[in-house]
Amino acid sequence: MTGESVRTLDGHTDGVIAVAVLADRRRAVSGSWDHTLRLWDLESGEVIATFAGDAGISCIAVARDDPFAAGSANYALHILRPIEPIE
Repeated sequence: MTGESVRTLDGHTDGVIAVAVLADRRRAVSGSWDHTLRLWDLESGEVIATFAGDAGISCIAVARDDPFAAGSANYALHILRPIEPIE
């Protein structure tokens, strides 16, 4: 590991508060004060899917089989399952 930046994922419109890499190491999910969760393809840097909540996303946890949970600033817990794995 060199510590060099490999890629910057642009898309959120406010501060990113939480990030988690999924088990396949090819996708990541990020949560922001812009009220969205974004699922990213780490190879291309593209957004695969976006979930819009009703408050800023403050934390994310990912399970081994890829469902993930996100907490938001309005005390809600969101349980989501990403779309099919990248082949």
